[in-house]
Amino acid sequence: MDWKKYLLINLILLGSFFVSYQVFGANTDVIINEIGAYEASGHEWIEIWNKGSEPVDIRDWKLWEENATSQNHKLTTTTDSVVSVGEYAVVTQDAAQFILDYPNFIGSVFDSSFVLNESGEEIGLIDDTGNVVEKFTYISASSFSLQRRSSFLADYTSSNWAEHISGNTVGAVNYFASVQASSTPIFSPAPAASQNTQQASSQINGSSVLQYQNLAALKINELVVDPESENEWVELYNTSQVSVDITDAIVCDARNTTSTCKKLVGAVGPNGWLFVDLQTRSFLNNSGDSVILKDARGVVVDRIDYEDELTPDEGQSLARKADGVDTDSEVDWVVTDTISPGKPNVIVSENQEEEGQKISSTTAKITKKIPSIFVWDIVAPTTAEINEQVMISAEDTADPRGGIISFVWDIGGSKLFGPVVTTSFATSGIYNVIVFATSTSGYGEQKNIEITVGRGLSQNAEVVISEILPNPDGDDSREFVEIKNNSIGQVNLSGWSIKVQDKKYIFPENTIVNPSGVLVFYKAVTKISLVNTAGKVELLNKDKSVVDLVKYDKPQAGQSYSLVNNQWVWTNPSPGTSSNPAGLVAGEKITNIAKIVGKSSRPLITKIADARGAVKGQYAKLKGVVSVLPGVFGSQYFYLNNDNAGIQIYQNKKDFPPLAVGDSVEIQGAVSEANGIKRINIKNSQSVDILSIHNRVTSTELNLDEIEESGAGALVWVEGQITEIKSTFMYVDNGVAEIKVYFKQGAKIDKQRLKEGEGVKVVGILENVKDEWQIWPRSNEDLESLGMPDSSQDEETAKSTTSPGEKYLMVTVGGVIGLLLAFLGKAKGLALVSWLKKMSEKLVKKP
Repeated sequence: MDWKKYLLINLILLGSFFVSYQVFGANTDVIINEIGAYEASGHEWIEIWNKGSEPVDIRDWKLWEENATSQNHKLTTTTDSVVSVGEYAVVTQDAAQFILDYPNFIGSVFDSSFVLNESGEEIGLIDDTGNVVEKFTYISASSFSLQRRSSFLADYTSSNWAEHISGNTVGAVNYFASVQASSTPIFSPAPAASQNTQQASSQINGSSVLQYQNLAALKINELVVDPESENEWVELYNTSQVSVDITDAIVCDARNTTSTCKKLVGAVGPNGWLFVDLQTRSFLNNSGDSVILKDARGVVVDRIDYEDELTPDEGQSLARKADGVDTDSEVDWVVTDTISPGKPNVIVSENQEEEGQKISSTTAKITKKIPSIFVWDIVAPTTAEINEQVMISAEDTADPRGGIISFVWDIGGSKLFGPVVTTSFATSGIYNVIVFATSTSGYGEQKNIEITVGRGLSQNAEVVISEILPNPDGDDSREFVEIKNNSIGQVNLSGWSIKVQDKKYIFPENTIVNPSGVLVFYKAVTKISLVNTAGKVELLNKDKSVVDLVKYDKPQAGQSYSLVNNQWVWTNPSPGTSSNPAGLVAGEKITNIAKIVGKSSRPLITKIADARGAVKGQYAKLKGVVSVLPGVFGSQYFYLNNDNAGIQIYQNKKDFPPLAVGDSVEIQGAVSEANGIKRINIKNSQSVDILSIHNRVTSTELNLDEIEESGAGALVWVEGQITEIKSTFMYVDNGVAEIKVYFKQGAKIDKQRLKEGEGVKVVGILENVKDEWQIWPRSNEDLESLGMPDSSQDEETAKSTTSPGEKYLMVTVGGVIGLLLAFLGKAKGLALVSWLKKMSEKLVKKP
């Protein structure tokens, strides 16, 4: 045969080989990515994923199952059998049922005949030639789906597989990430400026996966540095609308070296969370450290430095107050007991914790999360009787991205599943119900609901229902509801309401109840009829949260239901009295519509110094000058100073009037404390009355060797020498003692202006944090450089402190140099001698 023809035929055959294997050649890139063994019989599934660069046709593949009678299960489909690059497909027990369960799943669906074991068994994929593509024994997962941490590692142990926290991510990116051990360099050098650094992308389930150039969408969102058990971990949050691939990104601590950083493998779904197990309990320091996220080039993407009040204790986490919200300020972060890996952070403010408050909705108390991922529609009772069967529903909650939502309810530690659940409560109290929602779109969110059960709330509330008259003798207009204030301060009930069945009476503006006082609301005003058979009366605050309630059986005519010694009893009516002894007949006829009686049992605090020593809850009315604005040290408080004393003024919703440093104001609120720091909690901006503006703000000199607790909160100044500078603080020594100067992020202190060894005058707020005194400067203007020490003074000091031994040593050195001069004078000439003479004179010269 002619050699040219022979060559042509072989080239054609060779080319046809590549064409015919375009679909089949990448079959080892198809992996088992997620296992739904936890689902009910007939609903089980196995997710597979094509992680390669070419499509794969799996029409004649088989599913291997070790424990089955027939180990090789055929895969059948009525649609497309090609798994595209980045596509998620599923092998199901019943393809039709799977489509009903997950109608928004967009990948290929294959029908088969397996039965998965929740405790684990060997499964695998066999290609059309009989070769094993993948085969392994999966670990147990009985509550939720089992999924890979890294889809690129052939590791089938618990190091690379884990059970989802609340459902599954079938058809979407897994939410776990893994730390990859590697002896190779963690990241390669950044490309030269002339190189093309345009965004690279691939496709995962139809969404772009950004490469390392675009990790700016990722935020460090939560971290646990001192776990009660298990390992330390970091959670990442994706603020963008596309998936982000973090393969080859790294997490570092404050050491920030390539030998200590952790290399990551995984991806984060759109607006999703990624849980990073650091695989150790000793990577992050418990007393303070840094968590640094870098891309594959080593460029810092995000960083959080924690210490002092931002250091979580054992079993706590440090979390962003709102997922992904980053203002480059410490106010973004809070230490919380509510740890939430892989789902939205749920933060209850300090003021809410102190006062037992929760944000609420009209039907049930639901912790709000802004922005909300799902369109929530929860139907739940606000109250219930002991052992009463109640229904809670989230079935009308929707995912705006079209995903199907699965629900898991946590009620007192017990888990219930489904959009609608029924439960009961064995004892009275306020129950917190948590619903976890996970969508097939890859998103997850939770909501908290509070249900008040049974009687006895009045034992724990400050403003309570103290007496009701459902069935008076004669005219029903004598029906009344009495409200009592058990606190030590006035309470403004404007906007509060009394609710009976579906009718409500809202208290008008300036409805004030004094400490230990009562208000009586008659039917003539409320237009509400109390039920004469059996009924319930609720007291709701301005946020529509149930503050108190009372349920009663069929009332006796002419008898009121009264709270006596924390017990509800039927007795003779006595509206308007501060106490209600059983059997006591009212001494006089009450004609007022709303009667206020009683006086405070504690004096009103009017001085800042007295407020610092007062007990929690005591009412204060203080005057002073604003020394620190909201947003400098924290967005929820400012500082008020007067008579060399100062205190925080706190409002949890940041509801302040426009303020300026130097404003003279009068505030009203209750004494409180957070992290050992005294503060005054105010209700809103109306609790602050601006009296005058442009007043002088003065500071007092701080005596470091005699700091007293009464001085905390004051604006002080101190002069001294900077002995040490760290990332968020420095130490200043005035020759008597040393004090820590802490740089709050909102103060925006420029540390480049500061030098160790220089003198400085520091002005700032004095506070005691974890038994350590600190000064918090408000801005760069509070740090005045006094310059470096005078060198002439140092010389004089050195002269006076030169020891005889030092003088003898200098004389000896001078003698040796003289001998060298005599020798070198002959060998090297007069020029060299002259130079050495000058040097010797300097060396032997007395300091």
